[in-house]
Amino acid sequence: MVKTFKTILVMALMFSVGTTLANLTALGDPFEGNSWGQGFIESGVGPFDLVAVQMVTAGAFFESTTHYSFTDSSWSTLYENDATYPTFASATGDAVTSLTWNIRFADPKAPLVFDFVAFNGDTLLEAARATYNGSGWSFASTSWDPQKSALIPPAVPVPGAFLLSGIGVTLVGWLRRKKAV
Repeated sequence: MVKTFKTILVMALMFSVGTTLANLTALGDPFEGNSWGQGFIESGVGPFDLVAVQMVTAGAFFESTTHYSFTDSSWSTLYENDATYPTFASATGDAVTSLTWNIRFADPKAPLVFDFVAFNGDTLLEAARATYNGSGWSFASTSWDPQKSALIPPAVPVPGAFLLSGIGVTLVGWLRRKKAV
């Protein structure tokens, strides 16, 4: 009885550790484009609503549009390749438990290493390191542990918002002056 309990406990621990390892998987072979790309699928971590990648290989970059061809139409690239963070890209959409999409890379093709994270709300569900050696991908855990807020681009004021706020301030000032007279 005790031996059976220990066996079940060990199996449960192995399963729980196994589910926290990389659930990001490469699909098929890399494909050529303006540079090159790879299909990926993320599943097995539960519902997630944001994914992000960060290039680790020095001198390597993601190609624009980094994330594309999502199997869920609510998903799209959120942030990528700006002057401040040229080696970073994120995508978001409705929470899903499985998602297939493509990631584009600028040359060189190999070796290439990038970190990947998946979030649900503010909860980090997975952090994996993807390594391409020229003939295949391998996945391992990584220490990249970003805050979700760092993966979302800062809000940029729209010129129309400035115009509307200027009109509002002018109108309030005009009404105050008119009321004072």
